[in-house]
Amino acid sequence: TGKAIQGNDVVLTVDMDIQSVAGDILGNKKGAVVVIEPSTGRILALQAYPDFDPNTVAENWETLKNDEKSPLVNRATQGLYPPGSTFKVITALTALEYYSDWQEFTYECTGEAVFENKVIHCYNNKEHGTVDMKKAIATSCNCYFAELAKRVGAENIRKKAAAEANPPAVLGINYRLKTTTAKLLPNARTNLAATQPAPPAQAAAMS
Repeated sequence: TGKAIQGNDVVLTVDMDIQSVAGDILGNKKGAVVVIEPSTGRILALQAYPDFDPNTVAENWETLKNDEKSPLVNRATQGLYPPGSTFKVITALTALEYYSDWQEFTYECTGEAVFENKVIHCYNNKEHGTVDMKKAIATSCNCYFAELAKRVGAENIRKKAAAEANPPAVLGINYRLKTTTAKLLPNARTNLAATQPAPPAQAAAMS
């Protein structure tokens, strides 16, 4: 048409001060640091290591592709990791909504227990004794939350998690590695967590 097409605006939300601190904290450790503003979903910092120099990818491609540390995988946007103890908040909120006896429910924590043929351990096999929800949150008791997850049910936990937050939808990020990426980066599949979701008891107790 001969007319210039106006593209969409790109607005960066990264705070360089926070970004620098995140980089300093991560250092040379393999992993990622992402800081999100909960009220808006804005990304304030996003760091991943190991990384690579995009200006030298062509000449270093074979080395980068075969590196066991998978520097071509951005662990902040492509890594698949268990949510850890932060997910216990979702389990607790689910109990408040769907489990009428949550205030009376207590669990005798011995430091480990078997759920769905898997052994769940509390950190350092710490025995927390008789635990209610308040103490379970304070001590991050894995066994309590695994048992609570069984009682409230996987479907209720799924619904509550979806209702409270859905990071991939907010950020517009697809966290599953594409098949083509896995082919290009053969080491990525061994260095990143599995894409299959954990059973409810395990997911609730991960730390």
